[in-house]
Amino acid sequence: MKFKHAFRAISRKGFFSLLLIIQLVFCFYSIYENLNLNQKISLETKKIEKYFKNKKVYTLKAPNLFGRDVDMSKLNEAFNKLYSNSNYEFLKIDIGSISIKSFKDFEQFKAYDFQVEKEYFLAKNITLDKNYFKNYPVKVKYGRLFNDEEYKVNYKRDRTIPILVGSNYSKYFKVGDEIPIDPSIGKGKGQIIGILEENQYSPGNVIQPNLKYLNLNNYIITTELVFEEDYYKNLFAFNGNYIMFDNSIEEYEIQNYLNDIKETFNSIPHLNVGTRDLTKYIEAESSLFKAQREITFTTAISIIIFVCVTLIITLLNSINKRKKEFGIHIMCGGKLLDIAAITYLQILIIFVNSYLISVAFIYFQYKADINFHILSMEFIIMLFISIATAVLPVIKIFNLNLSELIKGDE
Repeated sequence: MKFKHAFRAISRKGFFSLLLIIQLVFCFYSIYENLNLNQKISLETKKIEKYFKNKKVYTLKAPNLFGRDVDMSKLNEAFNKLYSNSNYEFLKIDIGSISIKSFKDFEQFKAYDFQVEKEYFLAKNITLDKNYFKNYPVKVKYGRLFNDEEYKVNYKRDRTIPILVGSNYSKYFKVGDEIPIDPSIGKGKGQIIGILEENQYSPGNVIQPNLKYLNLNNYIITTELVFEEDYYKNLFAFNGNYIMFDNSIEEYEIQNYLNDIKETFNSIPHLNVGTRDLTKYIEAESSLFKAQREITFTTAISIIIFVCVTLIITLLNSINKRKKEFGIHIMCGGKLLDIAAITYLQILIIFVNSYLISVAFIYFQYKADINFHILSMEFIIMLFISIATAVLPVIKIFNLNLSELIKGDE
């Protein structure tokens, strides 16, 4: 019965109630976005702290692809010099693909739709060096990690390439299984030496947002043993690498080290190498999320204040106008508590309907990516706001006395 009276009260001011609902829908959508951005910022901050805390990170870049006229022995020496310098950490990471023989349900492992050879597909692949695993260790569920010998290059055509695979590969393969690989020179085979635990993350190419941090579930991990010759090994080294300095090192010292690195590489004929500061790329996404969060937070708070104040003023005015109606209700055996309950139900109906409509819009936008934990938090916030909005009208109702109600105007 109380719900029926509350609904009738809302219906009397249908247009006004509709305007409030529209505003609240936008408000709850903004609250969801704000909470979602908060979560993203938290995750991004944790990743930065985990992978790049107290580090200044740079990368070595070759703006133009070099040809085979570059002396590979000198280029190998230059990279070895980077590895041996104790003033910074140098590591390689090449995110790409590797052609392997197709198997059942292989679609989730595809890096690209391009097909190199019949019955083969390009699987997601990341090639790492020993320093990478030293800085960013991963956990193996079955088998083992690479040993020292498996980081060394070996250009035999019939070589067996040791590989680690992400956890999703465990549905189709086990440790010791061999996977036919189709390198650009000769056919080889990859032997699974280890299967990673689920949801092992690793930093990738921080310049590309979609490759910034990698979930390795669908990846094949190889060492430089996968390359067919020094040319490819060194060419792909410029695809992804980190030069990491400790934060305690002064900026001028870092620049001196970087200049030395460039001088070492650029002294090799036909090679043009530079460096790039990755700090802005590492922090870019977090900064963007923070800026978006400020906008959604300001929007949500502004709408909440406006709607709540409007609703409170409207309800207080309605109470003054309906004193005689309330007086009749009391004389017929009703209670002030009933009137207060009906008043709160009016507020709750408007808020709940707004919330449900906003959920529909959120689901339409996010679909499978919708965060139900955030929706539950938002529902609690909605209840809290509705209760806060009802405080003044309810106090007003409980402060009424019978004589005022009988004398009150319609």
